[in-house]
Amino acid sequence: MVGGTILSLVSQIKGLKDDDYHNLSHEIARTITVNKSLAVVMGVAPLLCINTLYTMYFYSANALTGIMWIAIVPLVTVAFLLTYLNKYTWKTLR
Repeated sequence: MVGGTILSLVSQIKGLKDDDYHNLSHEIARTITVNKSLAVVMGVAPLLCINTLYTMYFYSANALTGIMWIAIVPLVTVAFLLTYLNKYTWKTLR
């Protein structure tokens, strides 16, 4: 998802001069939201398994980095909203 976002941004910048790059950027941006959904679904199960198997270690690590774990929720929310905003306002922003 991160790689697709970076590739889409680079293609979008190059697309200011060449329409082929603009079309490539649009196709990549359309798939980023699907990749995001797959990443979330496939990332929950391993996290729950780690939390169950290594409870003491995982709890200690979270106690030390609690602020960063809490900060992930609003940061990911903003990132997802910006991704969907880019996807659904593509024609308007052109």
